Amino acid sequence: MTLSLNNEIPLKKLKQTIDEIDQIDQNTIDEFVKDEFDFWEYDRIILNQFERKNFLDLITYYRDRRIKSQIDYFEKRATSREKIDRYTKYLPKITNFSGVFLLSLYFILGIFSYEDISKKLSFLVVIAAILPVLGSSIKSYRTTNEISRIASIYRTRQNKLSTIYNNLLYGLKQENIDINKEFELMYECERILKEEHQEWLRLMIQSEWIT
Repeated sequence: MTLSLNNEIPLKKLKQTIDEIDQIDQNTIDEFVKDEFDFWEYDRIILNQFERKNFLDLITYYRDRRIKSQIDYFEKRATSREKIDRYTKYLPKITNFSGVFLLSLYFILGIFSYEDISKKLSFLVVIAAILPVLGSSIKSYRTTNEISRIASIYRTRQNKLSTIYNNLLYGLKQENIDINKEFELMYECERILKEEHQEWLRLMIQSEWIT
């Protein structure tokens, strides 16, 4: 298989791509999430000096505009989810323990205090009843949104793409650039992004977000 670079993207091809996107339906999505990313089989990339320069420009553009933007996206998402996870991880246990503590405190004060003081402290019972409900709500929110799992997925994707980005950068700095190796790294990046897309679609289908 011989690859060459066309500097102009035909308008007809763009219109065809738009039509294909417009025709996406439920069956198309179901087939996509089952589709496997076939390994790219090729013999070699034959380049003359002009094509080589174009390919190097393409690789640089892909690295800076495609991979870097995805790394920034995953970094932002992972940081946001990790922050939520950090702030809510122990709240259900704290609220449940606080509810039991306030209820115990109310009964202890009721035993050793006057009746009028006990009535003034009746708000402790209300708070003690609200706290476990609040804790359960937080736990349900974490479970429904899979905070820890999704944060881990985003961080893993970011780390993988960062490795590819650094390897592409390292390869371009070599005296004899292995363009085949550079394209294999780009191919691996697309495979990771496709798997990430498929995983989200599966989650949406299971959650009945797509009807």
